[in-house]
Amino acid sequence: MLALVLPLLVAAAPTVQPAPVQVPSPPAVASTPAPPSPLPTAAATTVPNPAVDARAREWFHRLQDGRIDFSQLDDQAKQALNSDVILMTQTQWSLLGWPVSFDEVRQEPPSIATPEWMYLYRMVFSDDSVLDFFFGIDAQGLISGMRLAPEQ
Repeated sequence: MLALVLPLLVAAAPTVQPAPVQVPSPPAVASTPAPPSPLPTAAATTVPNPAVDARAREWFHRLQDGRIDFSQLDDQAKQALNSDVILMTQTQWSLLGWPVSFDEVRQEPPSIATPEWMYLYRMVFSDDSVLDFFFGIDAQGLISGMRLAPEQ
């Protein structure tokens, strides 16, 4: 996954079938940064990881608000998130509102092509629009990339 936050509608993502997960109310964002989430084992790719799921929801909200905690990002993600990208993302993503559902669809363990864990979430909004949110975590537990794409 590229360590880049892209505009609202970007290139198509692979086709996936949703696996609904019960989602609690949006988490309150703490004033202190959350420690990196523990990484799941390769055998746990079909079991949701509540810590990563909560972190992905938190970061979607952070991007909507433009509140970026660079200490939670890997070096490539830090470089990609310049002030122009943050402002553009905040402007576009804040218009969506909070998703009424935020379901983990898939986890992909690290591979030669993608050296981090990649999580795919399907989000449904109050206007019935559906978008996919990709969230990458590297081996050190840092966020390696995030992007939003039309549902596939």
